[in-house]
Amino acid sequence: MSVSFSEFTPGSYSEWLSVLKKDLKSDDVSKFSILKHGSIDLMAYLHPDNKQIPLHIGPFRKSLNSEFAYANEWRKNVLINADDPAIANKIALTALKNGSDSICFYGLGITTQEELRLLLKNIIPEYISLSFRCGEGAPALLYMLADEFSLRKIDTGKISGSIEFDILSDYANCGTFSYSKSESFAILQAMLEQSLTELPGFRNLVVNASLYHEAGAEEIDELAFSLLSFQEYFSTFSSSISPINLAGMAKLRISSSADYFVSIAKTRAIRFLWDMFLEDRKSTRLNSSHSS
Repeated sequence: MSVSFSEFTPGSYSEWLSVLKKDLKSDDVSKFSILKHGSIDLMAYLHPDNKQIPLHIGPFRKSLNSEFAYANEWRKNVLINADDPAIANKIALTALKNGSDSICFYGLGITTQEELRLLLKNIIPEYISLSFRCGEGAPALLYMLADEFSLRKIDTGKISGSIEFDILSDYANCGTFSYSKSESFAILQAMLEQSLTELPGFRNLVVNASLYHEAGAEEIDELAFSLLSFQEYFSTFSSSISPINLAGMAKLRISSSADYFVSIAKTRAIRFLWDMFLEDRKSTRLNSSHSS
């Protein structure tokens, strides 16, 4: 999905500011143009003409590193409970028929190859993004999914998606690992190594930062915990998987809320922080979910 604003006539920052002063009948509009969010000051109107914006903050889709640019495509994602594979399949097909191009199944309902086949009936994975959130069932699902695509003779190089198995976020949320710490990291490493060869388009190194948001963390904390999680994953796996391959499998799930100025600022910030974190390596895939 491409986003275009060509139908709108662009306006300058001075024009916007002039109208704002006129409407408010005041020359001091700082309390309306600068938003306070905790310890963060956010400008309500971002424009290249505004000299108060730091010079290094460029257009949204630009990277600080000239060697690569961020992917900026947007997908219309639908989150579907997969506890009943037959019902989930019908919901997914309806969503795709109505224009969605990304499906994310969640729940622990997929335990056999037959259930997975029922879930994916008549779904063509080459043309959509296909993701799963199934907790401890993620390792088994990866094997079943690879087998299913092989049986269907699908070119896995054309398939994109993810299977979420974020052991660090789960540990932060529950206070324990699904298995022992060493076993959990070993299982995730095996999943990543299998993904490289069998599902190269899948981003299975997922950090679910929305858990921190839902627990009450501020935006700065959410971003900090996200980068710390990636740092731990990279430190642990870089001896067996190259950092550039880890970067290519990385996916960050953040929350967005009704406070859209803050959500936009957070999304911009993580792109720049991630760029500095990786420098000349591939960018992560951002996935934003609406918080409750």
